[in-house]
Amino acid sequence: MKRLNWVVTGVAILSLAIILLTGCGVPKSEYEALQANNQILKAEKEDLETKVTDLQNTLTQIRKVYPLKEFSSPEELKSWISLHDVSKRQAQTAEALIGKALLVQRWASEEGYIISVLFTYTPFCGGSAAPSAENPQNCWFVECMTIIDGYIWVWPINSPTQLTQISTLGKVE
Repeated sequence: MKRLNWVVTGVAILSLAIILLTGCGVPKSEYEALQANNQILKAEKEDLETKVTDLQNTLTQIRKVYPLKEFSSPEELKSWISLHDVSKRQAQTAEALIGKALLVQRWASEEGYIISVLFTYTPFCGGSAAPSAENPQNCWFVECMTIIDGYIWVWPINSPTQLTQISTLGKVE
């Protein structure tokens, strides 16, 4: 009986060893392929993490200026205009004046403010008008406009100190 126990135990151990050595192992080629795939996935993960960080930074920048807002007071607008004064930049044509106004508009939007550009054609020159490139007798008036507490404020692009509330209009909705 002792001998039978030893034989049964030996066969069991041998069977277990064979199963462990042959049945549970992963072939080396499969293992290497999995390792290579794992490295590729790690690189893709790092790339995606970088993209997520970049997108989060972009979102932070967007949230700084969106939604666009109105200036809170004429004093805030005057202060902003003084920091973004383009009146000293040369502009001899209507196109150049419009370009200056669009620059002010872009700066405002980058800081989260709303400024519109207005330009009006007139056959008579004078004041802050700029002559037309095609016909110097015809002129363009270029102004910037914004709304403060529902009221329209305008200023000529070349004369930012002439900030004026359009008093003939009531509060706009």
